[in-house]
Amino acid sequence: MLEMKITIAAPDLAAAINNLAVALANGNTVPAEKPAKAEKQTEAKDAAQQAQAPVNPMQATGAPLSATPAQTVAPVANVPVAPAVVQQAAPAVAPVAQAPVAQAPVAPAVPTGAPTYTLEMIARAGTALVDAGKMDALCGLLAKYGVEALTALDPAQYGNFANDLRALGAQI
Repeated sequence: MLEMKITIAAPDLAAAINNLAVALANGNTVPAEKPAKAEKQTEAKDAAQQAQAPVNPMQATGAPLSATPAQTVAPVANVPVAPAVVQQAAPAVAPVAQAPVAQAPVAPAVPTGAPTYTLEMIARAGTALVDAGKMDALCGLLAKYGVEALTALDPAQYGNFANDLRALGAQI
């Protein structure tokens, strides 16, 4: 919350209040919507009446009256005053152009050891070769390893068999 303190210096305020009290006591008030000509006439009347005004109680205590004639004051409606809101300006920051970041292509992970193949992986690759019309090449490969079916192939031979399947065009 913002706290504001306002100090108003009005050295003739007491005299102005006395003049206002005299004017109100005499019934000399001016409606707020009178034309300018009527206001001038009212001011002249107020000045004449002020000269004939009785002694003010404040004057009896020794407070001097102002030499300026009393001015009529239009009634002022009470207007609520909201506290002033001070917005702090954000610091000016120039937009920074960001250069596009070139990302290096990610190299596929290089296996550090021999891949491990399962019977299912080799069977899928063999089925793809049969579908591609290479049944004879697959049978020759099985004969090379001395087996009639994949189920008879030694699991230690799966890696070599998978390499031979790749040489025939299988995806494994």
